[in-house]
Amino acid sequence: MKKLSRLAYLRIVANFLFLSTFLIGAFAMGQTLGSSTEVAPEKLKVQLFTDPSPDIATTRRVGDNLVRFGAIRDSTTTIPKGTIKLLEPASSTWGFLEMFRKVSARPGLTGMLTKWRDEGYPMICVNPAGQYETDLGKMAGCFVDTDNDGKFDVSVYPTYNIRHKMDAPAAYELVTETKTIETRSIEEFDYVTEMLYQGVSKGEIRISYREFKGGLARPAFTQDLTYEIDPDGTSVIVFRDVKLKVLKANREEITYVLVRPNYQQK
Repeated sequence: MKKLSRLAYLRIVANFLFLSTFLIGAFAMGQTLGSSTEVAPEKLKVQLFTDPSPDIATTRRVGDNLVRFGAIRDSTTTIPKGTIKLLEPASSTWGFLEMFRKVSARPGLTGMLTKWRDEGYPMICVNPAGQYETDLGKMAGCFVDTDNDGKFDVSVYPTYNIRHKMDAPAAYELVTETKTIETRSIEEFDYVTEMLYQGVSKGEIRISYREFKGGLARPAFTQDLTYEIDPDGTSVIVFRDVKLKVLKANREEITYVLVRPNYQQK
């Protein structure tokens, strides 16, 4: 039978001690963590829009785009009381008995406040990828603020029986009252169409139609269009899903009303 080397023997002992520590403290960990409330998911409302607005007389000059489409995104995020957000990098390297385990997290990490032992020190736990974690079996370690100064200064293993000073204190932000954040963004579609006004020539309105995908023009979808002007100076432009009622047009500008599409009616 092959004799174990001193290093192999020490590794077996270290693993045994580490496993024993984990099992002894698991019950205490379950009691201390208690329950937590996740950050409420974002509520998103998307509304399609057109520029110009339908049924309103609009004047554009030569070279202007007559119709533009996009989406208005309204989002509401509720951040509950007790949410912790890491403001600085957090890291800690443990010793031989813990197999030189390294626990780290990046700024922006967000999770719910938990308490360390009976002292009630602020704490947040992460998995090996540095993501917020509440499952004991998936935790790599936790960061603790032992002096309540708004900075994590100690890392612990989930069983709390192993404790190490962090490489450097890591500041965090604690939400003390539930707050709601509302944001609005206006986005154009990845697929974009343009109808550029090219003026009037020989009694006809000239339009240049183009399509874009991902910001690049599609040559096969570029077309020059002409529409006759009625004796009273008006006209109707219809192309695919777009319909414009022209009130007047000359070589410099055009006044028109967007008839369709009318997303605001939905």
